Amino acid sequence: MSRFTKEQLELLYSGKIAVRTQARKCYLRVTDMSLKFIDKFTEKDIPKLSNKSVIELPPYTTVRCVPEPTEVLLKDELLKQKSLRFVYVIAVVDGKKVEGLMPKSVFHDYAYPAFHPIFTGITYGGYKWAFKDSHQIVNFSEGKACTICGGKASDHKLYETEDALASARRLLHALYENRWAGGAPSMIGVLYAIFPDDGTSRIYAAYSGELTTHDFAFQSIVATLNHDDERSKKRTWHFARTLRDDDPHLLWDETDIIGKIRGFPKNEQFKMSMLKCAAPKLIQAAHRDGGIPIAMSEIWYQIEGTQNTDFIYGCTAESCNLCRMSIPPMLCKRDPEAVTEEIHGLF
Repeated sequence: MSRFTKEQLELLYSGKIAVRTQARKCYLRVTDMSLKFIDKFTEKDIPKLSNKSVIELPPYTTVRCVPEPTEVLLKDELLKQKSLRFVYVIAVVDGKKVEGLMPKSVFHDYAYPAFHPIFTGITYGGYKWAFKDSHQIVNFSEGKACTICGGKASDHKLYETEDALASARRLLHALYENRWAGGAPSMIGVLYAIFPDDGTSRIYAAYSGELTTHDFAFQSIVATLNHDDERSKKRTWHFARTLRDDDPHLLWDETDIIGKIRGFPKNEQFKMSMLKCAAPKLIQAAHRDGGIPIAMSEIWYQIEGTQNTDFIYGCTAESCNLCRMSIPPMLCKRDPEAVTEEIHGLF
């Protein structure tokens, strides 16, 4: 099921609606998109393009679709194959117009807030262009669909909502006030989960990395947020612990399936403790308690030390490449329509 109506897609692809990228840099592939050339263009041509043809878009760049090449790229009849998973966009960088290919899924994420203001345009899980040099599309292990349910990657992702972002900022402020972990850098995450049995919802909090000596302090700070939340009777804060070797790879239906998670050496036995980012900790905590993850936000925490080149303090961010591959199986077998209804009802 598309996230957009037919009318909304027509507006997006016509270039009449501007879309803003998010806090991380993204890249466009540049090629000859004249209609004469594009008729012979296939998705297999993407990796063949020179690395020099990559354009880096700064954070929060405004982009628009270029109608004619986008229309051709998305035609089902093109070379008697499925429509290509790219749109052709134009942007202004340093006062100059630049054009290039952007994955359709990425563009759709950025465009979502234009029609659904409760979302920010940041997503977790699913797939994206993973590497600057190849722009390889990361999907499930077979490269086409989820090996468990057969669904699309867009059904296996979490969205950042404005409310989840506000909660992440509350947590970030509390950590800053307490100089948690001495200001050491870490990605901080919050996740909203619903519990249909009793009609409540929870906010889970976690951090990336292994700062286990600071777990107690983190838990204590998280607990203080319950005292000043006017909705705490129905939405309580909870700490999501570090994953352990014996943790099962829980799915929504609690089936213990580890499967093949790309990104690890082929001969190395996978263990859940290898996933050190905040996102898998949050999702697994919700599953253990019987909840359904519905929204998430990750935000950069750093007071001391050399600043990260990709993030600044308070910057929200999307999934890293590893989480793009490891999160989707954890979000399998959720009803996307039901989750969407819950999100709109909760926020």
